[in-house]
Amino acid sequence: MLHNKIAHSLLLGSLLQLLALPVLAAPVAEEFAARLCTAWNASPLPNSLATKAAGGSGWIDVVTDVAEVPDGTQIIASGRYDCAKTPEYAIQIERKDGQAICTGSGAYTGKRTWQFLPETEDYARYAAKFGIGAFLSLWSNGMKGSKTTAWSNSEHFQVFFQIATREGGDYLKPGCAR
Repeated sequence: MLHNKIAHSLLLGSLLQLLALPVLAAPVAEEFAARLCTAWNASPLPNSLATKAAGGSGWIDVVTDVAEVPDGTQIIASGRYDCAKTPEYAIQIERKDGQAICTGSGAYTGKRTWQFLPETEDYARYAAKFGIGAFLSLWSNGMKGSKTTAWSNSEHFQVFFQIATREGGDYLKPGCAR
């Protein structure tokens, strides 16, 4: 009888571990997204992507038709095109006093206004230079959003990738973080 209880406990424990595997993957994306959000707010991006009235590019007010969100809200969800097992991250940017402020972060859960999935090595490459080649590469890997707005804000994409590369930690390590 004791042997059956031990076997049952081991089987239950193994099953719970299997069920928990996808949940364990999310912390790497969540931690990266939190660092990215904090770094976004400390960077020039809140001013650069602010409303036109506040002296920015107006990106914060663009409607992308990818997902319905409140006015003045952008949700950037991204990941690693070459690492399907690595969960995508998301950051939420909202208009606050005209500025584009990061107000939330986490693992991607299904709603976004911008999607781009560069390969792992592309993060550093785009941080160094973001030109037409990078732009076309992102679109060929399934980028979603307003192409016109994205191109007119390409220098801000470079700043985004500089921040992401600096804050990458375990998320951007070779070998596909899980």
